[in-house]
Amino acid sequence: MGEFGIQQENEQKINIAKLKKKNALNIKILTKIYEDGNVVAVDDVSFCVKKGEIFSLLGPNGAGKTTLISIAATAMNLTSGSVEIFGYNIQTEYKKIRKLIGICPQDLVFYGGLTVYE
Repeated sequence: MGEFGIQQENEQKINIAKLKKKNALNIKILTKIYEDGNVVAVDDVSFCVKKGEIFSLLGPNGAGKTTLISIAATAMNLTSGSVEIFGYNIQTEYKKIRKLIGICPQDLVFYGGLTVYE
């Protein structure tokens, strides 16, 4: 298998072990203030979701639900606080997170020019 194969196999074992030990989602003191400074979309939100737990995020329009999910999915930057997906920090390990999660926005969009693979 060669040295590279062994290293890759060891990294996969470490990643799998990390996924099993960590919560699926950790959000600590998350805040999102839009650039104009007039809109605080998410204000000091903290919670965790355990692996395998069923979780629902409810609130009225404008409460920050979509913003929070967009931040957790690495699609939007946070202003302050921290978010981890399976122990990976969204700001420093976003490439690993993007391989683990998927998101379906509230308005499903199909792009006619793309293939299934794309």
